[in-house]
Amino acid sequence: MTQQPDWQNNNGGEPQQPPQAPQYGAQQPPQAPQYGAPQAPQYGQQGYQQQPASPYGQPAYSGGLYPPYVPRPSVGFTQAIKMGFSNYANFKGRASRSEFWFWYLFQALVAGIPIAIGYALIISGVVSQSAYSDSSTGYTSSSDVTFTGAMVFGTILLILGGIIALALLVPYIAVAWRRLHDAGFPGPMFFLSLIPYVGGIILIVLCAMPSKPEGMKYEIQ
Repeated sequence: MTQQPDWQNNNGGEPQQPPQAPQYGAQQPPQAPQYGAPQAPQYGQQGYQQQPASPYGQPAYSGGLYPPYVPRPSVGFTQAIKMGFSNYANFKGRASRSEFWFWYLFQALVAGIPIAIGYALIISGVVSQSAYSDSSTGYTSSSDVTFTGAMVFGTILLILGGIIALALLVPYIAVAWRRLHDAGFPGPMFFLSLIPYVGGIILIVLCAMPSKPEGMKYEIQ
């Protein structure tokens, strides 16, 4: 006698339907995620958040002791002047040595030269009056009048140079402040320049120091 399959052998009952294979594309019951298993990100979700850019286009601080070290680019004379004016009172961030020295040269040219010429004209006028004046008669020669005019012009140059120096004082402090940051020093060390006789030399030496990775901490202020 032939043995019937279990789905037909139901002891005289109605014949059962054979088991159906799952149709292609039928929805499968959801599988419970295993504990601790990593979940793949869904398509379209943002995988990371872009860090905001810090000043000068450098990457922003993303954690750790210091941000990744990115040296300040070397710039030319014209670009350094533009950056100095655009960061007129900016005491944050860093400045490369070329930024500082080209600004220092620019300030010396536009303010130092008129002051130096003014002093020279005034001193030459005083010396000329002392040499050509007749103390007994009080007579002054025509050459003395010429030098007196030079003294007036020298005074005008002194005043003009002083006004320019005052106008450039804030950006000079700012660029020196940022240069100290780039060299790894705190900005308030600029006030060492107020020490009589040697303060200016100290500041020049500090600003001449090379860039240091420690200066990157001033990019996150």
